[in-house]
Parts: sequence; structure tokens; C-alpha cells
Amino acid sequence: LFSRSSSSGSGGSFRNNYYARPGLRRCTQVQDTLKLEVCVICFFCSLLYCCIAIMINQLNSRLSKNVLRTSKVVENYLAYHEHRKVFDPFLTPLGSVSDPFQSQPNPWISDTVDFWQHDKITGDISTRRLKLWEESFEELLADILGRETLQKFLDKEYSGENLRFWWEVQKLRKCSCRMVPVLVTEIYNEFIDSNATSPVNVDCKVMEITEENLKNPNRWSFDEAADHIFCLMKNDSYQRFLRSDIYKDLLIQSKKKVTN
Repeated sequence: LFSRSSSSGSGGSFRNNYYARPGLRRCTQVQDTLKLEVCVICFFCSLLYCCIAIMINQLNSRLSKNVLRTSKVVENYLAYHEHRKVFDPFLTPLGSVSDPFQSQPNPWISDTVDFWQHDKITGDISTRRLKLWEESFEELLADILGRETLQKFLDKEYSGENLRFWWEVQKLRKCSCRMVPVLVTEIYNEFIDSNATSPVNVDCKVMEITEENLKNPNRWSFDEAADHIFCLMKNDSYQRFLRSDIYKDLLIQSKKKVTN
């Protein structure tokens, strides 16, 4: 097990060489194995601790959420369905007795396309279309004629820049990559800059976030400002638009066309 040999250095020092018997391991090898096993155990313990911490956070976050009963959710869905089915051509056939708007026949299940051409031919907006604007602000903005009518109303109230700014931001989100820097500069100079031609009304916090985003311009640089303007229009301008003479006159004209 043990042998001693002379070293090559001066002074006649000796060096001891230890040889393990076949089938045995040195003490250092045992220690290394134990250290590795301890490290593996510590790693899995820390991983388990992280998983438990994440589960605890998820469970705590659920405590703050409002939980609805399934029966209440179903009731809300049924109420929404009953309220919206008059706008669905498959649930309420257009032009039928159950159609409160007496629209043109459904182009999806008939041979006529008068439904698509009605507004272009007559130059009027159908009652069904106007009533759909009352359902939500999103429905109004999704309609081209709805946006144009709302823009006329806002221009009369000297707040037309809000809708123009919001619409330019929507176009910025969908434009090509090479046009992003150009549109960002145009939107900033027209609506955000201190010397802007049509400045929009945003608070200081939103302005600071927008200025920070513009340090690295991208298609989402104006998202906070656009969301702020959207909420202002939805909570204020939209409600006044539905009570305005512009909308009421359109509704009266469309009903007269139906009765005639």
C-alpha cells in the first residue's frame, strides 16, 4: 500500500505515494462524491422552495379576485344574447317580422346584395347601424361612418384632435417598420410637442411615460397617451354624442325611411 521514493529535488527530501487497493476509492474521491450529492440535494430543495413560493403567491392573488357563480355567469351570457340577437342576421332574419329595423334581406342566405349597397345607394344610415352605435363606444369606432360622424361632433366641440390622435396611433401600430420613425415624429409634432398644432389633453404622469418611451421610438410609444384619450372620449364625449342633435337627427331620418 505504501512506497517511498527519492525526489529529484535537492536536500534529499522524500515523497510518499499512496496506492489504493483494487476495488477501493481514495478518501478524496469519497469527499467529492459527498459534496456533489449535497449540491444536488441543495439545488432540488431550492427549486422546490421556489415552486412552493410561486404557488403561494398564485393562491394569494386569487383571494383578491371576485369569483362569480356559474349560474350568475350563465345568466349574464343569456341576457347578453337576448340583447344582441337583434343585430345578428342568423338569429334574427333581416327583413322578417321579428326584425325591429326592417332591414334588407340577409345577403348571406339570399340572392340579393341590397343589404351591402343600401347606405351607398340611399345616402342614409340605417336604423340598425345607428342602434349598433349605442351598444358600445367600440362599435361606434369600428364603423367608418361612425368615426366620421363622431369626428364632426367633436370638431363642433373643439375636441376633434382627440379622435384624430387616437386614430393616428392605431395606424402607427399597424404600419410597416420603415414608416414607424416617420409616423412617430409626425404624431409627436402634431399632438404631443409643447408647440404642437393640435395638442391633446393628457396629464403629467402620462406625458412623462410618453416622453420616456420616445427615447426609443417604436410603434407602441404612444400607447399610454392613446389609452388615456380613449377613456376620456368613452366616459365623456361618447355619452354627449348619443344625446347630441347630430345623432338624434340621423335616428329620426332613418326611422322615417323605414315607415315610408
